[in-house]
Order: sequence, then structure tokens, then C-alpha cells
Amino acid sequence: MDNKACNKVRPGVRKAKKKQVKDELDRIKQAEKKKRRLEKALATSAAIRSELEKKKQQKKEEQQRLDEEGAAIAEAVALHVLLGEDTDDVGNFDLFINGGSG
Repeated sequence: MDNKACNKVRPGVRKAKKKQVKDELDRIKQAEKKKRRLEKALATSAAIRSELEKKKQQKKEEQQRLDEEGAAIAEAVALHVLLGEDTDDVGNFDLFINGGSG
């Protein structure tokens, strides 16, 4: 008879056990949701970083292009000045032909 008494579980104990299992399942579901949110945030962050790196690279390339253009212009101006010093008379003649007051 003692065996039958041991096999029977009181209703209060059974409810507590079910509640524990349910609470544990809820915690697991919440942890999975949190994990998915964090993974999504991480992916978003990586995409933003990638986009910023791309813009940084484009800015660097644009600055390099502008530096090269500036150097080419400076070289052309220097060459023009050097050639202009040798041909002052020709420069004045060009001004006269093009309607200048020289």
C-alpha cells in the first residue's frame, strides 16, 4: 500500500511542477528573442560600419583626385609664368588682339 501512496502525486505539487516547466520555457523563449534582437542589431551595426568605410574610401579617393588636379594646375601655372617671362612681348600682343588694353 505504501507503493501506491508514493506513486500518487498531490495536485498542488503537480501544479507547481507545471508552473516551473512553463516558467522555464518562457525564459528560454525570451532568451531566444533577445538573441535574435542582438543578432539583428549586430548585423545592422556591421552594415552601417561597412557603409561608413565605403564613404571614407570614396572621400579619400576624391581628395587624392583633387590633390592631383591641384598639382597639375599649379604645374601649368608655373609653366605659363616661366614661359610668360620669356615672351612678354607676345603676351602683350595677345592682349591687344583679344581686345585687351595692353
